[in-house]
Amino acid sequence: MQSPGNTAAGPAGRAAAAVRAAFPHTLPVLMGFSCLGLTYGVLMASKGYGALWSLLMSALAFGGSMQYVAISLLTVAFDPLQAFLMSLMVNARHLFYGLSMLPRYRGMGRVRNALVFLLCDETFSINCAAEPPVGIPAKDFYLAVSLLDYLYWVAASFVGGLIGGTANAQMLFLLAVLLIARFTDGYLWGVGASIVSVPLVNYMFTYPYFSFNLTISGYLLTFLTMLAVSLIVSVLTARIKQQEQIRLDAEREKLRANLLRAVSHDLRTPLTSIVGATGAILDNALPPEKQRELLADVNADAQWLLRMIENQLTITRIQGETAPLHMETEVVEDVLAEAAIKFQKHFPDIKVDMDLCDDILLADMDAVLIEQVVLNMLENAVYHGKHTTRIRLSAERSGRFVLVTVSDDGAGIPRDRLPRLFQAMPESGRSADAQKHMGIGLSVCLSIVRAHGGEMSATNNEQGGASISFTLPEKENEYAGQTAGCGG
Repeated sequence: MQSPGNTAAGPAGRAAAAVRAAFPHTLPVLMGFSCLGLTYGVLMASKGYGALWSLLMSALAFGGSMQYVAISLLTVAFDPLQAFLMSLMVNARHLFYGLSMLPRYRGMGRVRNALVFLLCDETFSINCAAEPPVGIPAKDFYLAVSLLDYLYWVAASFVGGLIGGTANAQMLFLLAVLLIARFTDGYLWGVGASIVSVPLVNYMFTYPYFSFNLTISGYLLTFLTMLAVSLIVSVLTARIKQQEQIRLDAEREKLRANLLRAVSHDLRTPLTSIVGATGAILDNALPPEKQRELLADVNADAQWLLRMIENQLTITRIQGETAPLHMETEVVEDVLAEAAIKFQKHFPDIKVDMDLCDDILLADMDAVLIEQVVLNMLENAVYHGKHTTRIRLSAERSGRFVLVTVSDDGAGIPRDRLPRLFQAMPESGRSADAQKHMGIGLSVCLSIVRAHGGEMSATNNEQGGASISFTLPEKENEYAGQTAGCGG
């Protein structure tokens, strides 16, 4: 039976998925409505009508061009017949929009009335041309598009009413310059926005509206001051971004240097062991049992060297940003099961208990890398646990994330090592053998998980042993919540 919580979460999750699917289609509308709505709000304010009037007109009338006409109707003697005929003439097309969309909106119940009311030129175009993605109900998709366009217009009108005057408009355009400089590369876009923003203030927010007025007293000084401020803001923002990038590059290089030192430090011991074992086999007539023992040691050291190289290549790929992650929507349980099967081939004596969610948990991931993370965590449970005999591998929902945990019944992690468990640097006072299966693997795991938008943590269990966990953002799934019990 469905729990009440899951019942509530189902529609909310479907609504969120519909909004995410609709938003890319409405981005051009957002850009256009932001400018037109702001202008409408400012014009309403210039006629003595506050932000609340702009909000109500946009929310109730939602007439676009008719709202501009209504500004003049509000400032003259009220003529009901004239207002009715003007509204009918300007917005007649919306009647035909609604009639033409009735077949597409068939079977949507009461939602259809809302969809017809929310129609405008832009919404009509999107809902006619765009097809709902697979897994998104058509009703939810069309409603999301309509509501987003509606909210863009209402919000922009309200903000324009709040701005009201030229002084506030100038601050708005400075903010726009700041945001453009922040989210673009180099100086060109920021400087271009600075140059464009100043004439726009004069054109849109200085009386007479929608025309350039360069005869205003002191306008030249205002023009030069705004231009200077905009350019300074743009340049400073770009410079801050450059400094931040330099800092990130320095940290990345530091991490690579630390990894190189750690790898160089830890490679000596297995290589020395391999050279010694193979030399003993070649130089001495050892009994077959001793030869097999030495060859087993060589094989184990060679496998660890291979994992070290794979880890190094992985972290270089992720942090070098030369190759993107191969992200696909995967069933988390399937990836964990594959990792557990591979682990059991190498450690058949270790019992692995799978504790998985009843729901189907989906996440966007590079399955090969996440499988590597789980394998490293399972192996780490054996190596640090010393006498580990049983491992619990679990996956559950934790908020908007999937939480994967590896718990063991071993010796636990020394308390002084917990804060540095995910560091790649070799620790002083520890042998290479003690370091061999601890720092490097988990530091790579952390890099992989963070590249997926998650985090890692480690704790000691009260009943003994240790637990290492990581999170992945959960992918919305229409079947989520249809079975009982799976985290919160």
